[in-house]
Amino acid sequence: MKRLWISSMEDSSIKEGFSNLKDGSNYDNLFDSAKARAIADWLVGMNISRLYSCLYNENYSVGRVQTPTLSMIVNRDDEINSFKKEKYYTVEISMNGFTLSTDRID
Repeated sequence: MKRLWISSMEDSSIKEGFSNLKDGSNYDNLFDSAKARAIADWLVGMNISRLYSCLYNENYSVGRVQTPTLSMIVNRDDEINSFKKEKYYTVEISMNGFTLSTDRID
């Protein structure tokens, strides 16, 4: 089996890809990786979602990607909510058509 491997949808890239078809066995590792991710997604999603839904008597959805992504969003929201304003100063000098300025001075 041969595979078409392209990184662009331009006509020239597609034509070049068809003239340089790759041996399918070169990509068995990508197939195995995708299959392992699919199985892990199914096992984690089905079992952990069911566990949390039973524990908390609500529908919960847990997943390999969505759970850490949601955690990052919640952490960022917490950082924003706990933000405290601080006074700081900058110095800006305009002279002979040039402007010089400093970074933040605490």
